[in-house]
Amino acid sequence: MNSEYSINNPLQVIAEIVFDAVINSIFPGASNNKFIKNTVKPFSSIITLFFTLLLLLIVIIPSLLVGATITGSIGSMESVMYSGLPEALIGYVEEGFEDTGFPRGNPFGGRGFEYATKTAGYRDLGYYQYYNRWHDGLDMVPGPNYYASNEAHQILKEPVMFATCSGFATSLIDGAGALYVSIDCRDGIQLWYVHNKVNFIPQEGTQVRAGQPIAIMGNTGNSDGAHVHYVVRLPSYSGYIFVDPELYL
Repeated sequence: MNSEYSINNPLQVIAEIVFDAVINSIFPGASNNKFIKNTVKPFSSIITLFFTLLLLLIVIIPSLLVGATITGSIGSMESVMYSGLPEALIGYVEEGFEDTGFPRGNPFGGRGFEYATKTAGYRDLGYYQYYNRWHDGLDMVPGPNYYASNEAHQILKEPVMFATCSGFATSLIDGAGALYVSIDCRDGIQLWYVHNKVNFIPQEGTQVRAGQPIAIMGNTGNSDGAHVHYVVRLPSYSGYIFVDPELYL
C-alpha cells in the first residue's frame, strides 16, 4: 500500500483512496497539491461520507422508489389490461358481422364509416407532415350513429369495439404502454386494435368470432386522445407488411 495512507484506521484508508480517486478524476494530480494534502485531505473521511449520503439521497434511493412505483404500475396495468368480458356482454354478438376468418367491417360495427369517423388515414400525408413518419393504420372514433343506437355502448356506457374477423385473439401491451388486441385471421392476416382502455381478451389468448366485443376504446400509450388505431397486416416472404384497412371495411 502507498505509504501516504494511514494504516491505523481502515475506514480512513478507504476514505482517502476514494477521495484521491474522485479529486484526481475532476482535477488531474490535484491530490498532490500542497494545500489539498494539508488542509482538505485530513477531512477526507467526512467529505467522502457527506457525498456518499448525498448520492444516496439524490440518486440511489429515488431510483429504488421509482423502480417500486413502476413495478406497482405494471401490476395495476395488467389488471386494467384484462378485466374479463362484462357479464352483460357475455354471448353478445354485434349485428352485421359474419362468422368468417376474413376481416370485414368496422371495429365499431356497420359497413364503411356508417358508425365511425376517420381521424387519420393510412399513409396520411397530414399525419406524416406533423409526426415525420408514415401512419401504418387507420385512426377512428365512434360516430353519432354509434352513440345513438349501439346496444353494447348503451349497456356499458363506454365505446365498445368488436372483432372484425373470427380467429385467435391475444391481449398485448406495446413499448409505449398502449393496450391492444391482436387477432390472427384466416390466411395469416393479422389485425391490431391499439390504444385500448380495457381489453376483454386474456393475455394467453382465446378464440373469438366476428362481432364479439373485444375491448373498450381508450388512449393508452403514445396517443393524443381516445381512438382506435386499426391495423391490417399481411404475411410476406420477409415477415408482415401493413396495408390500408379501408380495403376491408
